[in-house]
Amino acid sequence: MPIADSVFDIDDHLTLALCDVDQAKKLVLASGQPSTFIPGIPKLLSGHGHARPPSLADIYLFGQKLQLASFDGRNRKHIVVCGGQDPFSITNMIAGIGGFLLLFRGMKLDTLEESLKPILNCCIGYAEYSHSSKYMEEINVLDCFQALDCARNQGWIKFGVSQDLSLDYSPHCLDMEEYIHYDCMANGNINTIVPAKFIVFHRPAAHLPSDCAWQDLGPSARAFGPRYYAELFADMGIELVVRVGYGAGGYDTSCFAELGIEVQDLLLNEDEEDVLLRTASAAGSPSAGG
Repeated sequence: MPIADSVFDIDDHLTLALCDVDQAKKLVLASGQPSTFIPGIPKLLSGHGHARPPSLADIYLFGQKLQLASFDGRNRKHIVVCGGQDPFSITNMIAGIGGFLLLFRGMKLDTLEESLKPILNCCIGYAEYSHSSKYMEEINVLDCFQALDCARNQGWIKFGVSQDLSLDYSPHCLDMEEYIHYDCMANGNINTIVPAKFIVFHRPAAHLPSDCAWQDLGPSARAFGPRYYAELFADMGIELVVRVGYGAGGYDTSCFAELGIEVQDLLLNEDEEDVLLRTASAAGSPSAGG
């Protein structure tokens, strides 16, 4: 039962507050329940300036913070996660909590959806734009939960105490520390779609000298040349790079060939969905798209 209209109990040890930390303290502490208050995931922006859903890295780091805050020695603590009042921050908080319950607590998807049902109407959708901005599709937190549940059931990810012995975890289960490292813009902005099978990355910078792997462009920008990705992908066991885009190409691929990595071009001359399906179908061997 909710303590107040803007505060909802998920279970005896976890409460969500649709307000900031100071307001939540007044509401929850007035009930006499000692609690630890944690801000949710704030509004996040994509490279195009649009609000985006939390990434797997965002959910993992948020879940770790909750996991550490949830225990005092052997004693379970009561946690209040505060989403603020911005609609995207509230939506991100719910997305983060759902990811935590799925991946750290091992909650089943239908149980999660039922637990969050009273506040799902507080969520808003995210607009996903293509690089051309011609296509747009709205996704919501339930889409995020279904994707996480699928990845967990495939054995691609396992966090905290959610390791389910009934699941056949892939030997290529994500190493989250490595994932977070390469997900960072400063380290190549590389995203794993299917562990050990399919990753995506930004097109390498064509203007860098052939012997230059990367170059800082300022205090918060870095360009990566083909050699950076070629050497990294060789270490990862990548066998195929698919270059996707209008007139795909634009950078020298010889360094990939030197390391035994095949490069194919896939022109973006069809509907984006069809291009992505064709790209994924090319990933029978470990591959990358960029």
